Parts: sequence; C-alpha cells; structure tokens
Amino acid sequence: MKFQDLILTAGFLFAISGGTLSMAQQTQDSLKVQLENLKRELQQVKFELENLKKSPVVSSFNQSDELDRLEERLERRLRELENKIDAISRAFAPIIFNPRTTVFLNVAARADNERVYDAEGEAEIQNRPFLRSVELDFRAPVDPFAEAVTILAVEDKAGKGFEIDPEEVYGLIKRIPLLESAPLGMKVKVGKFRAPLGVNNKLHMHDLPWTTRPLAVTKYLGTEHGEFFESGFNPVGIDFDFFLPNPIPLSTLELNLEFLRAGDIGLS
Repeated sequence: MKFQDLILTAGFLFAISGGTLSMAQQTQDSLKVQLENLKRELQQVKFELENLKKSPVVSSFNQSDELDRLEERLERRLRELENKIDAISRAFAPIIFNPRTTVFLNVAARADNERVYDAEGEAEIQNRPFLRSVELDFRAPVDPFAEAVTILAVEDKAGKGFEIDPEEVYGLIKRIPLLESAPLGMKVKVGKFRAPLGVNNKLHMHDLPWTTRPLAVTKYLGTEHGEFFESGFNPVGIDFDFFLPNPIPLSTLELNLEFLRAGDIGLS
C-alpha cells in the first residue's frame, strides 16, 4: 500500500517591526512636527528680539526697564528653544539609523512511505516536522533619498545542518544627488538582490503560497539543497527601475534595466 504524499508548511512572523515600526514611524512624525514648530517659534523670537533692539530709545524710565525685561525674557526663550531643538535633533537621529527588524520562521513537514534525499542523494530528509529557515530582515534609511536593506537567512541544508545565507544585501537610491528630481521616477538598486525574473523569484520562501517553488524556478533559476528548500536567482548587480508613460488609466507601466552576474543561474 502506498500513501499519497502529504506535505505541510507553516510560516510564522515575529512582528518585531509590526507594532514597533508603526510606533517608531509615529514617533518620528511627531518629532518632525515638534522640530518644525520649534524652528518657526525660534525665528519669530529672533525677529521680535531684533525689532526690539532696533526700536528707538524710550525716554520714560519705566518703559525702558520694561523693554530691558522683555529683551531678557526673549533672549532666555531663545536659549530654551535652541536647547530643545538640539535635544530633539539628537533624539531624532537614532530613529533614522535604527533598522526596522522583522523575523520570519518557516516550518515544514512531510508524511509519506518513501525515503526522500537531498539533491546529491546523500542526506535523507527526515519524515517529521523541521525548521526550514529563519529570516532576519533589516531596513534603515541612510538619508532622505537612500535606504539600506539586509536580509539574512539561516537555512536548513537538507539535514546537513544550517548555514547563513545573505539573501539580499543592497542599497536603494531613490534620487541621484546631482539631479533635482528622479527622471521617470527612477530608482537604483545596487548590491545582491532577488532578480525580478517574473513574480515568483522576487518572493522569499515564507511568502510563497505553496510548499515549494514551481519547477520552472528550481530547474532554470537554480536551487542549492533540492526543490524542497530555498530556490531562485539572487545575483550581485545593479537595477534601474522606471515608470513609463502609460495611456491606460488606473494602471502603471514599469521598466527594469539590469546588469547582473549571471554565472550562478541554474540554466547555466
């Protein structure tokens, strides 16, 4: 009697960046508003202080004392505002360079009456639940026009232990510094990333709606430890992403121009 193959997978998301990200974003927006308000108030105080110093000398002794006290209060308020702006600027910087972190777990299990081995036919894939991968996703803005992304995966090597694989490590440039605007919404990605060959190759394993990737991906784009494990093509290169003019309403037309190291693609 032969049992039908039964393969189960489960993905778990540790939402370290879920609530934390939204909370950090709200804090960042709040600090921005406070900073802008304080800068406007500082400019107003400076303007009033300059006008006060340029005002004609008042003969009345009481009025002169009152102006001196007013000038002293404005100068004290000026120092307070400068100290607040400095404190908010220091609090704002760690939020910018503190990476948003997300952790994904991918657990799989198989149940059948067959002996299943890895791609080399050496290690047997056990007939019990096991951890396929743990993925760590780090993202942080470097400046208003650039973002750094690092995605590290701790992957099961088909029963031979685990290894750390930098799935994606790249910088995303949203505007060239020498240009006043990004032509055609151009974005530049430099580093190691999952190449946009179709839709499936861009997805990470925990995002798949199936247990394994389609055969077209594993056979033509490549796999390291067999079809049951991570597959796809993530080379080192540079990617230019454009939005082209599109006459069709409510739709977009996108163009990717890439220069990649293609020697590791499965097809080769």
